[in-house]
Amino acid sequence: MSKKRRRPEHSILSKLKEVDSLIAHKRWVEARDLLESLDARFPNREDVLSGLGNVYAELDDMPRYQQICEQLLKLAPDDPEYILAFAGACMGNIRPASAVIAFHRFLDRHPQHERAAEVRKTVEGLESRLDEFFRDAGFAGADAFESAALHEQSLALIDQGKFSQARLKAEELLKRHSNFVPALNNVGQAYFAEGQLDRAIEFAERALTLDDDNFHALGNLTRYYCLLGKMDQAQSCLARLERVESKAADVWLKKMEAASTLGADRAVMEAFDAAERAGIESPH
Repeated sequence: MSKKRRRPEHSILSKLKEVDSLIAHKRWVEARDLLESLDARFPNREDVLSGLGNVYAELDDMPRYQQICEQLLKLAPDDPEYILAFAGACMGNIRPASAVIAFHRFLDRHPQHERAAEVRKTVEGLESRLDEFFRDAGFAGADAFESAALHEQSLALIDQGKFSQARLKAEELLKRHSNFVPALNNVGQAYFAEGQLDRAIEFAERALTLDDDNFHALGNLTRYYCLLGKMDQAQSCLARLERVESKAADVWLKKMEAASTLGADRAVMEAFDAAERAGIESPH
């Protein structure tokens, strides 16, 4: 007698029950792995994506949490909880322009929602600090908000591994602000991911002409030159990077990554020790 074939719906519901059990026991990593496998097999299922978003939040994986919120919004563009979740993810990833856009979307579509008054206060507080944030980020003028939003969208796309789309956003930003160093680095990083190493080097070098201590560009160039076998240039970039002083936490990660690329184990440990002395337990 032939066996009955299991229906896909029965199979996924069984797996989701297994996910519920893992979550109940706070086995977040196992729950994440199972949900990711389900998402690969059954893409764009709201129940799978919702569960995956909750697990990413528990694991404090905010870039992926934001990505899931964005996917859920595509499935249900007017859902107030998804809009607020996306806005919260943007805030968690320090992307205030994107957060403000999402909060206004919520208020436009759900002005009488029970959380509307709370959201209005949040937006008022955010908008009162935007000018200062934009100045610190290097944006000024009438297009500061739009420029910041473009930059944040580019960063989000890089987090999601969508490098071609990220590059287009960064290039659009460079049309407005041709000397914006973070966008130059993002374009270079995208070209590197697309396998265009020469163009990646071109944009990293261009960033350094504007900011000769930019640790992102120096770290990236160390890796690029190493991959090309240009070890003298790679060593020179690493030496410059090691001398850079910055209050940014990710400077230590860049130093460790670059030193590791060249097999400079002692330099890796020196950067790690310096990060600990600076009070950064786990630079990332």
